[in-house]
Amino acid sequence: MSVLVELDKLADTAADFDLAYLITVGGDAGSGAHVLAITPEITGDGIVCGGLGRHSLGNATANANVTLVWAPAAATDYSLIVDGEAAVDGEQIVVTPRKAILHRPARDPSGARTGNDCQPV
Repeated sequence: MSVLVELDKLADTAADFDLAYLITVGGDAGSGAHVLAITPEITGDGIVCGGLGRHSLGNATANANVTLVWAPAAATDYSLIVDGEAAVDGEQIVVTPRKAILHRPARDPSGARTGNDCQPV
């Protein structure tokens, strides 16, 4: 189960995380996903992702659908996952978020995984 994060609260939610992973996929059927660790900035215009290379920029140009994942600090913490639409702006992209969730695996008292456990923000 995943819980929708209100997009106007996204900056506050992301402040609890350090770095994010930007995931892009090119426009042709044979291109795989490209993953890059970044430190995005959330502004009134969207999520600004700088320090990108030619693969990320090329993929975002060919396919504007991107995902950002802020990994948890510990296995029991939440990940923040944001799907959005990227607009290339020079050597950076600006992502307009479409959907954002906090997500983690659920565990029983023994620590065994039992599904998903998500909480609203």
